[in-house]
Amino acid sequence: MKTYLRILSYARPFGKFVPTYIGYTLLSIIFGLINFTLLKPLFDVIFEQVAPESLERFRDLPRFQFTLEYFTGLFNHYFLKIQDDYGKVGTLAFVCIVIVFSVFLSNLFTYLSGVVLAKVRAKVIKGMRTNIFNRVSGLHLSYFSNERKGDLMSKMTNDVQEVENTIVQSLRVVFREPATIILYFAV
Repeated sequence: MKTYLRILSYARPFGKFVPTYIGYTLLSIIFGLINFTLLKPLFDVIFEQVAPESLERFRDLPRFQFTLEYFTGLFNHYFLKIQDDYGKVGTLAFVCIVIVFSVFLSNLFTYLSGVVLAKVRAKVIKGMRTNIFNRVSGLHLSYFSNERKGDLMSKMTNDVQEVENTIVQSLRVVFREPATIILYFAV
């Protein structure tokens, strides 16, 4: 555990990227969740499961509240309005457009969180390689005569690569996976 914390100490100076990464990750998860929840209205329209009387309460535009019920009511309001104005085909097109837009936003935020993570990874690896170079440069010359140069370079390269993969995976697991589980169960 001490080794892991020592490795993560290289990422400490880049803590300013963490809120941005968490924000993009949460938005990616939210829009990914919306993708799945929008499949129900799509299938309802396709298989004619929409009962007009069940949507009558959504005729009036709901008052703004930052709740799940508000956004559901807003979607159902426009869903009902488009169903009245354009029929089944128009409603199907509306749901498909909303799904495509949601998928686009989910993928955009996933990409942006990956970009932030790549910046952190590159800076952490640069710091580690600088420290390794300084350490190797300070070694006594007899060390290099006893060790094979190819083995030394291979060890340094492979070890830094493994640490890089570990850092990226740990940042993903620490932030993304718990948030995904919590949001999926919350909705």
